[in-house]
Amino acid sequence: MNLITMLVGSGFILLGLWAEYNRRFVPEKLRKLEPMKKFWGEKKGTVLFFFSYVIMPIVLGTVFIVGGVNGVGFMDMLKQL
Repeated sequence: MNLITMLVGSGFILLGLWAEYNRRFVPEKLRKLEPMKKFWGEKKGTVLFFFSYVIMPIVLGTVFIVGGVNGVGFMDMLKQL
């Protein structure tokens, strides 16, 4: 078990959850959401933001946590990317 890798993964998951919370309840806090909506349109901009700032950090965090539980180090995981 690698605690550092699991902490990094937890941070990514918290980032994704924080972005989703702010997207729903306090969208004016997110500086990138409005420009994405203006450039891509209301629906596409929101979907792109959701995928980039919510889904990807949660998936990446899950991968890091699973790697940490299996004893893989954070830097070892980055080398394989």
